[in-house]
Amino acid sequence: MSSANTMFRQKVGIAAQQIAAQIIPLDVGNRVPTVSDWTLQLGVARGTIQTAIQYLRDSGAVKLQFRGKKGSYIVQMDRMKLTEIAGLHGLIGVMPLPYSKKYEGLATGIYNVLNDAGLNTNLAFMRGSDNRLRTLMQERCDFAVMSELTAEYYIKMGYQVAVVLNLGNFSYVDKHVVLVRKDFKGHFNGLKVGVDNSSIDQKMMTASFFERYNVTYVPLIYSDIIASLRSRKIDAAVWNFDNINFSENELSYLPISQNELQIADTRAVILCRQADTLVCSLLGKNVNAQSILEYQRDVLVGRMTPRY
Repeated sequence: MSSANTMFRQKVGIAAQQIAAQIIPLDVGNRVPTVSDWTLQLGVARGTIQTAIQYLRDSGAVKLQFRGKKGSYIVQMDRMKLTEIAGLHGLIGVMPLPYSKKYEGLATGIYNVLNDAGLNTNLAFMRGSDNRLRTLMQERCDFAVMSELTAEYYIKMGYQVAVVLNLGNFSYVDKHVVLVRKDFKGHFNGLKVGVDNSSIDQKMMTASFFERYNVTYVPLIYSDIIASLRSRKIDAAVWNFDNINFSENELSYLPISQNELQIADTRAVILCRQADTLVCSLLGKNVNAQSILEYQRDVLVGRMTPRY
């Protein structure tokens, strides 16, 4: 094969990859750019674009219908095939540490549903929503899992992220409570309160609950809260009710009112970078929330061993 033919094939391959990536966010019935549009946008010859489009057709990735002056429209598409051609061979997601059955079920659901959909997915686990957001924004992962409360906070702060899937009430946690020792006398003023500043939801709920009282905030790693209560380093802290053995740890708890702040914290969401339209589209259009929740329920009731 001549060097000219090799170069042409390379250009066609690159063009097909770029066009596939642009088609993935679209739906059947949507209009696609014209050959002239793609020629200008990608900076290659018309013949290269035409051959790239024909390759996508021949491979079964997309079927287009030409409608005269109206342009070409998608009549059939295979997002998994388009994903393969676009060069996206796998996804990496970051989740909270799987210290509760609910988190293990959530991880099992996300891992299995994405892989069953043909999206080769691996999960990493990371303490603190700030750390997960930083990993996402540094493009070291493709999506992050956190509470709706935390995701809304980041969006309001101006981070260019988008919620692509909301799993609904109690998919993240059942509720948070205020942990105290059994010898707590009911007086809040003067308490030392543990707070994990890297966990937005824990920090926000702590501030909301204790704002009326004169307390001292003690920065802690979330996983150190129970040990710090038992050692009397702190007197109270907001904690996930899903993961505590009260009798074993000689602790008690106080309820937090179920306002919108608390309810939003129970909803798990999947977050991706706004600019990453390819990943946002794949997750938003190929992942079924109900399927994830079914896996989660199976883990919670013991019908399935966690697998992630």
